[in-house]
Amino acid sequence: MKRAILATTALVASSFMSSQALAVTGTIPDQTPSADTVAARDAVCSALITGLNANATDGITYTVVGSFTGQSSVYGAEVSGTRVEIPGTRQIAPGAHVLSFTNVDASGATHLSRNGQSPNIFATDAVAHTVTYDNSTYDFNATYNITTTFSYACDVTQHIPATPSTTRLETQGECADRVAHDPDLGPHVNPGQYCLILSNRQMITVPGTPAQDNADPQDSSTGTLDQAGTASGQDTELNGGPYTFQNQSLQVSAVVCNSPGSKGGTWRAQNGYLGLGGACSTATFLSLPPNTGIPSVSLPTS
Repeated sequence: MKRAILATTALVASSFMSSQALAVTGTIPDQTPSADTVAARDAVCSALITGLNANATDGITYTVVGSFTGQSSVYGAEVSGTRVEIPGTRQIAPGAHVLSFTNVDASGATHLSRNGQSPNIFATDAVAHTVTYDNSTYDFNATYNITTTFSYACDVTQHIPATPSTTRLETQGECADRVAHDPDLGPHVNPGQYCLILSNRQMITVPGTPAQDNADPQDSSTGTLDQAGTASGQDTELNGGPYTFQNQSLQVSAVVCNSPGSKGGTWRAQNGYLGLGGACSTATFLSLPPNTGIPSVSLPTS
């Protein structure tokens, strides 16, 4: 009967790690503000402009333009059912147990042993090339919930209406300034006293001012709004469960010689054993510790 026992060199046991992923990586594309996000921004801007116009004087009015000035997004929870494993990324998880192995090669075995009363010869340095572990890791792509934070601004413009030109009697100060700079009057009169007499003052035209629209940064408003969405990303699963790995080189203990039948029989090589550590024979069997026979009629005579 062909047999192999689990390796004594299996990895040290440890409890499974949580299936929580390490950290999502990927580039989240720019998101478009939803109708609700735009409405929330405009509500803030509308409240701002309502307050400004309610307290405006001298015919001044205010207008506001809401704009988005930036955005940043962060990954959240993975969307169930969207995960796709990336081929070729499976790895043995740290602390994983060996569950089973096959494809054993004992062709180069040299360390022979016996196992209790079994009429078989074992090698402790056989190699298993197909090994199943109880835990594995892998990378995957998935869809994730994301939160996008939009920065916004309410840019306020102050509208100052135009004022018409007016004709009026100049003030005493305006008169004094005019007289002081008059080459005919200035040297001969005291401008202040001269302008006390109303008849010495003149009618002047004060030009009007054009309408002005000025940005008013002091009355602007900024803030942020969060919006939910989804985006693709990549992560690593730390608890991927049992997985069978090929092309392994796990040292195991395996049968290299057995004696079939219940009444002696002949020795037969197993698992590719080539006899490098000694031929399959009863002499080889008896040379191995404890170097004694066994109470079994299945042990060949030679």
